[in-house]
Amino acid sequence: MDEVQQITDLPASALRFWEEQFSCLNPRKDSDGNQFYTMENINLIKQIKFFHFDLGIDEISMIISFSHKSGPCPIKMKEFDKIFTPLK
Repeated sequence: MDEVQQITDLPASALRFWEEQFSCLNPRKDSDGNQFYTMENINLIKQIKFFHFDLGIDEISMIISFSHKSGPCPIKMKEFDKIFTPLK
């Protein structure tokens, strides 16, 4: 999780909260409880962060609503794709 915090510049509390709110944001956990995020997870976190901080959308339900327009996950938006290149 530390590495994801550095990549996304988000605290662990925000990441945990978003994991509860977005069912497709589900990092794998090992037997010790350590979380392992995929590149898809990190890209989704960056998209959620864009909606929340850059666009100022505070309501999780609105962000989820945007995500359901193109399927449950990941969020797709032309403006986001122009600004951020997904990690590979």
